[in-house]
Amino acid sequence: MRPVDYQAYYAGREKRYNFMMITMADLVRHIAIIISGLSMLAVIVVFLTNVIGSKLDEIDIANIPLEYKITSTDNYFEYQNNGTSAEYSIAYILREIKKNAKGSEIEIERPLGLLTPRTVSIVLRNRGVKAYAYHGSYNTIRKRLTLGIPIIVYLKINEKFEYAVLKGYDDTFFYLVTSSEELKNEDGGWYNMKIGIDEFYSYWHTDSYLANNLYVAFERYK
Repeated sequence: MRPVDYQAYYAGREKRYNFMMITMADLVRHIAIIISGLSMLAVIVVFLTNVIGSKLDEIDIANIPLEYKITSTDNYFEYQNNGTSAEYSIAYILREIKKNAKGSEIEIERPLGLLTPRTVSIVLRNRGVKAYAYHGSYNTIRKRLTLGIPIIVYLKINEKFEYAVLKGYDDTFFYLVTSSEELKNEDGGWYNMKIGIDEFYSYWHTDSYLANNLYVAFERYK
């Protein structure tokens, strides 16, 4: 009977044990990576939903008039040159519903440097305005306007993103309020910017935030 080589026997066991430990460590590491990936995916989903997300506007588009204009002149224009068109558009809407506000006093947090229509709608809701971020069409935006409340539109003009307030339309033009003196091209009393329909549509096609034709509309006020 051959004598047992206990040194070789235990060396083999230790080698197998170490292999099992390495395999277990790899398994734990891979599980951690998967969990981390799922957590990141959850963060991305929440971010897309709560920060970027706009919903498709499903308003009934029947019986849209050929023209509609909100011609109230008891509001006023403000101008800025520091990329705060969203803040100034929000202030204009607040003044439109008799809430005192100035664009320079509106503060908006920009998650990851982004300022989306949904963020604009949240700022307005926090100030008592029932606002929603939508993506829609030429028809939905006109129908929303006929509810008698101006709309904040998200545009890309000369490679710059701008927010402006839409106050009217007819069969040729859209009538807006801009806080950019560069974009101001009219002094109509209740509007300071007039854009042809095709030109407006090209500006409104921004290729950003997962959708085109973005805007913030209002259903009623608290």
